Amino acid sequence: MKKIVKKLILYCLPFLVLLGMFVAFEPYDYFGLRGGESEYLCKPLSSVRELLINHPENIVLGDSRMANLNMDLAEEISGEPYTMLGFGGAQTGELIELFWYATEHTELKKVVFGINLYSTIDEQGPGRIPSIIEQAEDPAHFILHAGHWLGAINAAKTKIMNRVWTSLGHPERMTFPEDPTDYSRVQNIPQEMGEKYRLNLEEYRDLIRSNFGESPVVRQETVDKLIEVVEYCDANGIEIVFVYPPIHISIYELYEELDILKEAEKYKGQLREIAPSIDFEFPNSFTENDDNFYDGYHLPNTVKPYLVELVFTDLPAECVRRTTP
Repeated sequence: MKKIVKKLILYCLPFLVLLGMFVAFEPYDYFGLRGGESEYLCKPLSSVRELLINHPENIVLGDSRMANLNMDLAEEISGEPYTMLGFGGAQTGELIELFWYATEHTELKKVVFGINLYSTIDEQGPGRIPSIIEQAEDPAHFILHAGHWLGAINAAKTKIMNRVWTSLGHPERMTFPEDPTDYSRVQNIPQEMGEKYRLNLEEYRDLIRSNFGESPVVRQETVDKLIEVVEYCDANGIEIVFVYPPIHISIYELYEELDILKEAEKYKGQLREIAPSIDFEFPNSFTENDDNFYDGYHLPNTVKPYLVELVFTDLPAECVRRTTP
């Protein structure tokens, strides 16, 4: 019997060591053993895992502009902890799906729902969320995913290289994509590089034109789904607020040029009647200031703390319109 046990240990040990290294270095912090330390680009899956592990009462939904907000700073300012469920490129349909998933796995008290025209146009379905949920609920599925092993190997290599490099007296080498929620790092915004206030402005405008298509429309069925979210929150004592993040004045003017501002008003007007809103998406001194934008939609790290303060407190400002039904 002892020989059998020894053989089992001998055969299993390499696998257990390998699995331990995977858990230590996989970039998602899937099992929550590193206190939520995950890479920014892993947010969709790591955030759903945080939801399942910690059952937060307050959640934030949105695309990259909401996901770029630092939740530690939000807690410091508001006195309430928040879990970020938003992620880069999130569509409104995906955020609605995440909201309903959250209602099944935690007792919500507050929802901060970031929404914008760019990600609300045309058909809105669950998108990537079912696949993300499948991995979040099935550890075996996650562990057997080859891409996650490659991510773990790359993370381990990077950390080892950085440890060796810093031990030799050199500054740490950043080989991971920069985390836009880490405000301690100064981004190379275009002004610092001596270029125009925004990178590839015309190229960016052409991209927006092509993504919106010939006849961009916010479908009423999408607005109706958002109304259902509000009605559920009202019926269950959940506070909800919609946030419309700022866009640079040139993007606003492009919306005018494309004659699609009426599409934004289509959902904004209906939602304003039933839920509080925090709206930055209009011409004002903030949106007209080139220094406040990294590109047409995103803010540099120097400005993001101010946006966090405006979203998570009642601080009055000329650049924000707060409405309550």
